[in-house]
Amino acid sequence: MPVSIDLSAEATSFGPLPLRRLRGAVFLEGERLTLSDVSALLPGETELEVAGATAGSRIELAVHFTGRNLRETLAALGLDLAGTDPARLRVGEGRFRLVLQEGQAEVSDLAAVLDGSRISGAGVLRRGARPAIGLGVTMDRLDLDGLLPPMPDWPALSAQLAGFDLNLRLAVEELAWRGLGAQRATLDATLEAGKLSLRRLALRLGELDAAASGVALLGPPPRFSDLTLELNGTGSPALTALLLPDWMPDWAGGLAGHPIALRLTGGGAPEAVALKAEGDLGELRLEAAATLNAIQQRGSGTLTLRHPGAPRLLAPLLGPEAVEWLGHGSLAVIASLAGTLQGGGTIGAESLDVVAGGLRARGQLSLALGGARPRLSGRIAAERLPLPGPALRGAEPLGLDRLAALDAELALEAARVEPLGGPVLEQATAVLRLADGSLRLDGLLARLGGGTLRGGVALEGSATPPRLALDLTLEDATISGPLLDLPLDLGAGRAAGSVRLAASGHSMAALMATLEGGFSLNVRDGVLIGFDLAGLQAAAGQPALAEAALRQALAGGATAFEVLELAGQVTEGRATLTTARLTTEGGGSATASGAIDLGRGALDLRLAAQPVAEAPEIGLRLTGPATAPQHLPELAPFLRWRAER
Repeated sequence: MPVSIDLSAEATSFGPLPLRRLRGAVFLEGERLTLSDVSALLPGETELEVAGATAGSRIELAVHFTGRNLRETLAALGLDLAGTDPARLRVGEGRFRLVLQEGQAEVSDLAAVLDGSRISGAGVLRRGARPAIGLGVTMDRLDLDGLLPPMPDWPALSAQLAGFDLNLRLAVEELAWRGLGAQRATLDATLEAGKLSLRRLALRLGELDAAASGVALLGPPPRFSDLTLELNGTGSPALTALLLPDWMPDWAGGLAGHPIALRLTGGGAPEAVALKAEGDLGELRLEAAATLNAIQQRGSGTLTLRHPGAPRLLAPLLGPEAVEWLGHGSLAVIASLAGTLQGGGTIGAESLDVVAGGLRARGQLSLALGGARPRLSGRIAAERLPLPGPALRGAEPLGLDRLAALDAELALEAARVEPLGGPVLEQATAVLRLADGSLRLDGLLARLGGGTLRGGVALEGSATPPRLALDLTLEDATISGPLLDLPLDLGAGRAAGSVRLAASGHSMAALMATLEGGFSLNVRDGVLIGFDLAGLQAAAGQPALAEAALRQALAGGATAFEVLELAGQVTEGRATLTTARLTTEGGGSATASGAIDLGRGALDLRLAAQPVAEAPEIGLRLTGPATAPQHLPELAPFLRWRAER
C-alpha cells in the first residue's frame, strides 16, 4: 500500500546533529522511498535542502546548502578546526549529488562557492577496516594562510596517516601561501598501506615552473625514495622572499629576474638520505651533494658555485664599482659543509675555498642560527685581498644598516692586502668583531713598506649618527716611490708615525667633514718631491741675482733630506700643521705651515726656507686642489735684500 507522509518539526535531531525547522515529504511505494522538498536548518544557520529516491539498497540524493557560519556547522559535524583562522570557512553555498550504498558514500557534480572561491569536483568514501577516500577537486582560488593548522611532529602525523587510504587530485588556478602567489597548481598523490606517493606536484610562480615528486614509507623512521624537485623559468621576488630567511638583507635576493634551471634528486633511509642538486641561476652554476640524518637532524655535504664574472654577480652586495677594485675574473666557491637543526640550527664550512676576481682566500666558517641574530665565526686566510678605495667625498649613505643582519667574530689573515689606490699591506692579521650593528677590527698587525703597522678600527653603525674611530701606528717603514702621486709628495725615506681620528656621519662626506684627532710623522733619509731646496740654496748663493733659477727651484724638482718632522691636529675635517720641519745633510732647512681640507681635498700651505743667513725667507704658497695646487712664490723680500747689497 503506497504511503505518503508530510513532516514538520521546529526542533529535532539526526543522531548527535541538532536540526531546526525540519520540513519535508516522504513517499513509500513498494521498496522505493522518495524524498521531496526536505529542508532543515543546521547549527551555524546553514540551510539544507534534500531531494531523492532509493533503488534497492542504493539511495540517490540531490543536496543544496547555504551557510552563513559554516565553521559552526562543520564543528557540529565533528570536524576539528583548532588552529585555523576564525575568519576562514565562514560563508558558503553549493549543491552536489550524494549516493549511499553498501558502506560507500559517493559525491558527484559538486558545484560550490566557499569564502568567495569556486569549487567543483567529486569524491568517494569507502568504509571498512581501512577507510579509503578518493577525491578530485578543482578550485579557482585557494588561500592556505590561516586554513592549515599547525603540523604535528612526524611520529604523530605518521600515525594519523596510517589509518586510511587516499587518492587525491587537486587543481587550483590561483594559490596563495605566505605571501607567495602561484598559478595553475596541481597535486596528484596517493596514500596506500602506509606508503605516501607524490606522483606530481606542479605549479607556476610568476615565470617559474616548479614540479616535485617522491615516495615516503610512513613509520617512526620514515624512508624516502625517488625524490625529485625541478625549477625552470625566471625567478620572482615572491620566490626570493619564500626561500631566503627573514634575517637576510634585501641585497641577498639575487633570484629575482634571473633564469633558473634546478634539479634536486635523492632518497634513502631516514638516517642517511642522500640528496644531489645541480642547476643554473643565470650564469651561476651550482652543484651540491649532501647526506642527511633526519633522526638526529643533522647533515653534511659539498657545495660548488661557479660564475664567469665575479664583479657582475657581486655587484648587488659590493656596488657597481666592484670591478674597479675586485678586478676582472671568475667566481669559484668550493665548500665542505656540515649542519644541524639542534639548538636552533648551525651550518659550518669545514673547508672553504673562494676565488673571486683578484681575491684568493680559504678558511673555516660556522653560522649559528639559534640566537637573536645569526652569528658567524671562524677563520679566513687570503693570499690576495683586494679592497675598494674610499670615496672620500661620496654623499651616498653608507648602508650601515647591513651590519645589523648578523653578529660575527672572524680571525683574518692576508698575505697581501691591496686597497685600490692605497699602499699594499703584507702579512696582515686582525680579528673582526661584529655585534649589535657595530664593527671592530682589533689587533691589526701588518707589514707596510718593510715596517710594522699596528692599530684598530671601530665603526658603530647602530649609533645615530654612525661613529668611526681609527688608531694606527707605523714603525720603520720604507718609502720607495711616490706615496700619494700628488705634486707635493714623499718619494723615498724611512718613516714612522701615528694617527688617531674620530668622526660621525651617514656618508663618507659627512665623516670627512667631522674628523677630529691628531697625527705625527717622522721620515729619515728621504726625498721630498715638489720643490728643490738644494737648487734654491745654490741660486740664492750666486753673486748676481738669479730670480729665474729661484722660481725654477720652487716650481718643482726634489729635495733629499735627513729628517722630516710633521705633526698636526684635525678639527672638523681640517688638518692644521703644528710642526713641519725639514733638515738636509748640508745644513739646509725648510718649514711649513697651514692647513689641508681633507673633505674637499684642498690645500692652503706655505713652505719657507732661509737659504742665506740673515736674509729674509723665501716662501712658496700652495693653494687650491691637492692634485693641482697653484704655486705662488714669495720672492720679493729676498730679492729686495739682495738688491740692496
